[in-house]
Amino acid sequence: MKLNLKKNITLLFIIINFYANSQIKIIKDFESYNVGSITYDSAKNTITFEPYCNTINTEKVWFYFGITGYRTDTILTLKGKYTNNYYAPNNPVYSYNNIDFFNIRANSINMINKYSLFPQKDTLYTATGFPYGYQKLINYLNSKKNDKHLTIDNSIISDSGRIVPILTITDKKLNKKNKKLIWIIGRQHAFESIANYVVEGMTEYLLSNECKKSKMLKKFVFKIIPMVDVDNVADGQSGRMSLPKDYNRDWATEKRNIIHQTKIKIAESAKKFKYSYFFDIHSVFPGGKTNNIFSYYDIYCRQPQTENMKKYWLKFNKIAGYTPKPINDAHDMPGGTSADWYNAMIYNNLNFSTTIECDWNFNSQGKVWQIEDYLLLGKNMIKAIE
Repeated sequence: MKLNLKKNITLLFIIINFYANSQIKIIKDFESYNVGSITYDSAKNTITFEPYCNTINTEKVWFYFGITGYRTDTILTLKGKYTNNYYAPNNPVYSYNNIDFFNIRANSINMINKYSLFPQKDTLYTATGFPYGYQKLINYLNSKKNDKHLTIDNSIISDSGRIVPILTITDKKLNKKNKKLIWIIGRQHAFESIANYVVEGMTEYLLSNECKKSKMLKKFVFKIIPMVDVDNVADGQSGRMSLPKDYNRDWATEKRNIIHQTKIKIAESAKKFKYSYFFDIHSVFPGGKTNNIFSYYDIYCRQPQTENMKKYWLKFNKIAGYTPKPINDAHDMPGGTSADWYNAMIYNNLNFSTTIECDWNFNSQGKVWQIEDYLLLGKNMIKAIE
């Protein structure tokens, strides 16, 4: 067979020229979007980016953006630039529809985080971890608002005018003062999206028929703020060490109005019921290698709180089959006063006050945490109180 060498060379030139001049388009018309500088090397089909930060939100932890226009005939590589390896996620996520997200393994060397895949479609979304936006929370609460055991207080308003919902979950028929009060807050740091899946798991169980058939809602009043830093979540900022004050370092200074209002709500409810437990749901940095299932909890070096926490985690172990690694926290947080420290000191009759740090990486079976795992974690944490 005779080859038309001139034709083949011309075709090859056209292909090379197309890829040399192709441009990616950034998709950013969705909540929690974040990307700073971004470049595309079409010859290598490589996207290099870094999370956006500024003088208000000072740490490059959270990224979340969509892209289209890359090559689909070869491996697509993404490289994220960071200022600290703890910020670079070991298991970022990707999606083709911005709904269903999947983990992908990344390697971080010298503050460059790299991951690759062979793209199945011409549009890709990627993020530090499983996204959980403000509107997702509102949609979830709207689906539950008619439950007779749930009351939603919309009186706290953020600096940007967003509602900060406070949930009350209890058996309203029994409104006795001897009920035990439990406060749960989440997402004081906006980038910690997985914390919201844990809080949703807690809420879902509390409103389930399984929980309602138990005596739990007859004995306890649950007050839950699922998302404290609603503005930074919606705006796609990290929230960690954000100015004028990190939310979880502001419990003494009250530079954040949401913290001021939350403290008022806690004080009001503590007068009505027996304040017994405080939980603050967080996550570690996504690049942290904690070698633990959801990182750590705080034990205050005093009795009976220490023994109460030990008993709680023993009950959790019987339900979940594993026990979190304890880290003593007998001092205030660097940079300010944290929520669990404040509650432990002001309400010293609490059974305990704790910060739960959830992991982005491997669970107790050695598998990467999935959304279902976080939901189950939340459920088991509530069941351990019963």
